Amino acid sequence: MRDYIFESIKKGIKLENGHFIEWGTELSELIKLSNNHYQDDSYISLQFGEFKLFENIDLNISTSKLSKDGTTLTSVGTGIRDKKEVKSLIDKLIHLLGKPDEFYDGDYGIFTHWENNNNRIEIITRDHHGGSWCEFHIKTKKAPNIL
Repeated sequence: MRDYIFESIKKGIKLENGHFIEWGTELSELIKLSNNHYQDDSYISLQFGEFKLFENIDLNISTSKLSKDGTTLTSVGTGIRDKKEVKSLIDKLIHLLGKPDEFYDGDYGIFTHWENNNNRIEIITRDHHGGSWCEFHIKTKKAPNIL
């Protein structure tokens, strides 16, 4: 299953509405495929809506970038409500992808990821300095249009 999942995201992400967003595409070209967006001289944010990640994981995905960090699609992600939801998502991903390539659960939060030569699926939480947040990301390591 792990190989199948990574193969399905190798070139990009297929949204529930049937649109395909390809890694390496200029973010400005993806505005027309987004449900909502914000753009100014130094920042762009696109919300794509629901994405069915495998059989039992539904996420609302988005991407954001500062223009100094490039203007092509290299990752999508979503916020996760709380640690209970994080642990549930990790359990589902372990069921589908097997043991994570790295797992840390300590004083500063949780960090776990699965990866292959092309992509990385990760969950990051931070609990320190008076704040906490939880995020899920799918990233490309090799954006085809920018190689």
